[in-house]
Amino acid sequence: MADRKRNILGFIHLLSAIALLGLLGGCARPFSYLPSDNYLRTVNKAASRTVPGDSLRVGSYNIYLSKDIDQAIVDLQQNERLAGADILLLQEMDAADTERIAQALGMNSVYWPSFRWLRDKTFGNAVLSPWPISDQYVVALPHANPIIGFKRLGVAADLLIGHRVVRAVNVHLSTFTTPLEKRLEQASTMLDSLAAVEGPVIFAGDFNTLTRSERNKMRRFMLKAGYGQVRMPPGPTASSWLDFMGLELILDHIFYRSLIPVEGGIDRTAEASDHFPIWATFAWSDME
Repeated sequence: MADRKRNILGFIHLLSAIALLGLLGGCARPFSYLPSDNYLRTVNKAASRTVPGDSLRVGSYNIYLSKDIDQAIVDLQQNERLAGADILLLQEMDAADTERIAQALGMNSVYWPSFRWLRDKTFGNAVLSPWPISDQYVVALPHANPIIGFKRLGVAADLLIGHRVVRAVNVHLSTFTTPLEKRLEQASTMLDSLAAVEGPVIFAGDFNTLTRSERNKMRRFMLKAGYGQVRMPPGPTASSWLDFMGLELILDHIFYRSLIPVEGGIDRTAEASDHFPIWATFAWSDME
């Protein structure tokens, strides 16, 4: 059984390399952005919410290369937990498409690209919220992609939710072409940036945990760092040609600190991406 799994993973790595090279082969050479570059885009309008409720609602959605934004908006709007989220984290986004979704949902947004994969398309993370954004951050993650050479970035925002400041952290760790140990180092780098943060923290996104072993190691790593994990319903958070192999893809997770988890869910009716949006509801730990 172990040999079969290793063979499957080896085959996956090979196909991933071929697919990525095919995606980028007809494009200009990918350009990686750095935190020192002035590409951070923040849209901070008047807050659409002024009185916080007794809970915090969070969603995360990897929208494949931000290609089908019209359908993504439908996906988000038809799920009240996502449309009404206090924090919405999006991965694989372009700046213009981030603003389209933010406008459709009446939210503020922070966006930073990790790299450019087409002349007019970037690939990055976005934090959306109907609450005011008081600050925003970008952190360079270690370990370049072994095939193309670009690096990932983590994006975070401080949200003013009533009298509380909530740090929302959006990560999209490298794919399984990068060993898990290096992906854990990427998560560790982002966690280091939170060392001085007080109060509630959401740490979520696409962790690219391909196997149960990887998921367990990631959970234990985050638990040791002081973060709990939201329990999701059984089943995958993404779908692909791997489904027929019986390899269940649970790639997306929501971790938290200084909050009380109430429930979590996966919207498998969504159609815009190979990932499904996930969501969670929290109670405030300070009970104020």
